Amino acid sequence: MIELQIFGDGLKEQLLELIQIREGLTFNRKYSTHDGEVHFFIGESYACRTESALTSTVILEFKYRTEAYCTIISSGGGAGLCNIDWGAQESNEKSIVRNIERLAEENDWVIKYFS
Repeated sequence: MIELQIFGDGLKEQLLELIQIREGLTFNRKYSTHDGEVHFFIGESYACRTESALTSTVILEFKYRTEAYCTIISSGGGAGLCNIDWGAQESNEKSIVRNIERLAEENDWVIKYFS
């Protein structure tokens, strides 16, 4: 699991487009809160290395107009040959983070990482 806090202008539309279109996470539910919105994205892909399904979940919490929290969780991926874990979940999470980082760089957003 990777957690980020993102600050900057124009976050909502661009992050939603990135996660839904470029990352291919098609299941989307939106909930309104007293100070923003929460979007849940879920998608599944096939991991060839481990011959198993990999599920990705991204939770985007938009606070105000210039602040968002992002939680990325991957699960599944299984173990491949000889029960070796090839790191499909971590690799998938890092790929999503790299795409968010590229978008942040293009838009002069600031990212805070949580451990």
